Amino acid sequence: MCKIQPTLDVRNNMMHIDAPGMQRLSIPLDYYPEEEIDLKVCGDKGQGLLYKEDNIAGWFSEVLGAQCTLVRKCPTKLRRTHNRCIPKQMDGSQPEEVHCGGDSRIAFANEAQFLLVSEASVDDLNTKLAERQAGLQVDARRFRPNFIVKGGIPFQEDVWIRIHAQGQIFSVRILRPVCMD
Repeated sequence: MCKIQPTLDVRNNMMHIDAPGMQRLSIPLDYYPEEEIDLKVCGDKGQGLLYKEDNIAGWFSEVLGAQCTLVRKCPTKLRRTHNRCIPKQMDGSQPEEVHCGGDSRIAFANEAQFLLVSEASVDDLNTKLAERQAGLQVDARRFRPNFIVKGGIPFQEDVWIRIHAQGQIFSVRILRPVCMD
């Protein structure tokens, strides 16, 4: 899966999908399949739209070596996020009161529209893996973040309540492991 590279071409209203040794697959962004299916993402039930066309299903099946296809989130059926904020102080204690605002709605994302990881936390993980002689090192991109923070101390991001970046303010909703199911 990590070798599949989607690219959005907003100007031409297309999603292009590339993989090594494969011809580029291009799908119009305004094309919504008709067949709706039930699915489960990170334990939450929802609905998706199934791309059954041979060129799409066949492309993904060939790349992944298993019978599969692409599913698109139903734009009218978003799932509600869990309105839980659990940032803690660096000493592990919980703040007395944290207000995170109202619920929001998301598509297939784990729990929020954006995922953040810090290089310091990933470096700390790699140090622990090396100490255990696990023979494995991970790159920050392995966690599929939208933001990678440089500097700081390991896991400092676990206590953040708000993040200011490029003139935007992001509320930290929940500390949650990356979904693997």
